[in-house]
Amino acid sequence: MCTSRAETLEDYPNIIYQIKGKDANEYNFKINKKEKTIMFIINEVNDILNVEYKNEFSLQEFHYLNRLFKQYISLDELFNLYFQSLKEEEIIIIKQDKTITLTLLIEFRGQKEEIIFFFQPTCIHYEEAIIKLTEKCKNIELLYNEQKTENNKKIKILEEKLESKDIMINNLLERINILEKQMTNIIESKNVFDSVIIKKEECNLIEEGIKHNFNKSIKGYELLLRGSRDGFQSKDFHQKCDNQSFTITLIETKEGKRFGGFTEEVWDQSDSYKKAPKSFLFSFDNKEIYYCKEGKNAICCYLNNDKNILGFGEGHDFKLFENCNDNCLSYDKSGDSFDTNEKEYALAGREHFYVKDYEVHKIYLI
Repeated sequence: MCTSRAETLEDYPNIIYQIKGKDANEYNFKINKKEKTIMFIINEVNDILNVEYKNEFSLQEFHYLNRLFKQYISLDELFNLYFQSLKEEEIIIIKQDKTITLTLLIEFRGQKEEIIFFFQPTCIHYEEAIIKLTEKCKNIELLYNEQKTENNKKIKILEEKLESKDIMINNLLERINILEKQMTNIIESKNVFDSVIIKKEECNLIEEGIKHNFNKSIKGYELLLRGSRDGFQSKDFHQKCDNQSFTITLIETKEGKRFGGFTEEVWDQSDSYKKAPKSFLFSFDNKEIYYCKEGKNAICCYLNNDKNILGFGEGHDFKLFENCNDNCLSYDKSGDSFDTNEKEYALAGREHFYVKDYEVHKIYLI
């Protein structure tokens, strides 16, 4: 007994196939639901005539098909068997003259059965097709003329550009030469070591520390600040050195001691210690490098307009105060954060010192 859950097909989905027929043409095969019928619509994908072939399969015929194959199942199940199980190779479309034959290969009770539909075209208007073809030809001709006009404009623009190509090329070459000179000047300026505290050959001590910690060499130096030139105030240091990393600080005391420190960290106004494990101190007089101890803070940054300029180490190992060229507040307490082999005052040779001059250089590695 057939138990249908619905008397309409509104709940069943439309099905759309795009398949190639036996005549090698591509077709759109649509199955549309209606209240009491199923409508088949077939048309060629790119047919200029836009001819559609339609046929309807009533709901009563659907019930009859059920009885014909003795499938005592619901209408829902029959619809699924009949349509949703269709595969592309089970749909055969053949177009002959003004008709289309649609053959559906449906499997019922384990056997494939052919169900053949014959379709008649619903709209073939050859006069209208001729008008459409004529309009299409006109449109193609119009598009061609528009494209030709556009191409002529582009050709004219290109010719105008070609006429001035020599000027443009000369201007570009001149600009390139200027940029190359500027780049050369920048590179050369970074390769020049400008210091009044140490000589170029004494940089070997710094390069030794860089090689030890980074396995790299120093490509160039850039002078950021010199106390005797830029001032010994805290604001002078921050103006020139804030946000700068990979710097060396060189100090010469009025007693003639020369020392300094390197840090990879950025100087700023955070008013805090910073861990920079690759930092190290050095003494040109002792010709020694003092590396940062594990877990220790390497540098200390201060606020702008503070009385402090900069500090290395937690103790600090050495610290510079404002106006250090005129006061003896700066001090050497080396050995706290940097390993001096327990050597006392390894940098300045005494606890407090006057500064003759100090410099901060940025270094570039290769």
